[in-house]
Amino acid sequence: MKSVYRWICLGLLLVLCNGCFGGTYLLVKSPENKYGYIDASGTMVIPPQFELAYPFQGDLARFRLDKQFGFINRAGEVVINPEFEDAKDFSQGIAAVQKGGRWGFIDTSGKFVVSPRYADAQSFSNGLAAVLTLMKWGYIDSSGKTVIPHQFDEAREFHNGLAAVKITGAYGFIDLQGKVVIKPEFVFAGSFRSSLALVKSVDSYGFINRSGEYAINPRFTSAFPFQESRARISAGRKWGFIDTAGKEIIPLSYDYCDDFFEGLARVQKGQYWGYVGPSGKILINPRFIFAGNFKKERAYVETEAYSGYINPAGEFIYKRKK
Repeated sequence: MKSVYRWICLGLLLVLCNGCFGGTYLLVKSPENKYGYIDASGTMVIPPQFELAYPFQGDLARFRLDKQFGFINRAGEVVINPEFEDAKDFSQGIAAVQKGGRWGFIDTSGKFVVSPRYADAQSFSNGLAAVLTLMKWGYIDSSGKTVIPHQFDEAREFHNGLAAVKITGAYGFIDLQGKVVIKPEFVFAGSFRSSLALVKSVDSYGFINRSGEYAINPRFTSAFPFQESRARISAGRKWGFIDTAGKEIIPLSYDYCDDFFEGLARVQKGQYWGYVGPSGKILINPRFIFAGNFKKERAYVETEAYSGYINPAGEFIYKRKK
């Protein structure tokens, strides 16, 4: 069995892909700057051969070869030829791709279900995709039919039945029928998560509910949407977390922090990174000069001496000496 040590010592950069161990593929980059995949045991399953490659989303992964994008399956077989100038991951069985300078949508066989005719496009969500034409955004269904007319300066993906849109310089929200349900009055608006949406009013961030009322008043200098019922926020130079009631669960004591993934969030103290749990308890002491987010109980980390993957207990599963 080829161990992960062997591939790392060959100078490969590892990045954890979506999936699970016993199904997880690790993205690797060779010294020749080619991308491929190994499995959790370190066995090469798809040799490095691509200019760019991305984590698997389901059974397909994007890759680039000769400056063109296509898709492979988990056997490494090209199932959609590299013939697109750009591409996004599949969502709801459809992927946005660019061909001839215009965006359209293909199915998992590579067949166009919506011909390339848009200046820009986003992925499908809640059955609709935002598309740009004649300098205005609107929404189409999977057949390519326009269901919400092109009228917005900006448009985001739908989440939980609502989408943030920009109208005459301000952000508000529409429903799946295109009706404005939260009037445009914000400098910035994100997606609804945990029934709350991040918004910016003048120079501070807060969170509104689905009625457009402030559930958490704007008082943060920086903030991010909720993830696992926690939102990271800052008020000045320090970062912490609040819950959906706006209560500061994890004090503003970190130099930086990231969202929660699988019950763990990476936090920075000085030059070192560690991990905290939802209550704020430090579960993995800050000792890493780099730390990634957890996916399927694995996170890529680096110390001064080692690099590799740890489990949620902070134990190295794979590591190599630098």
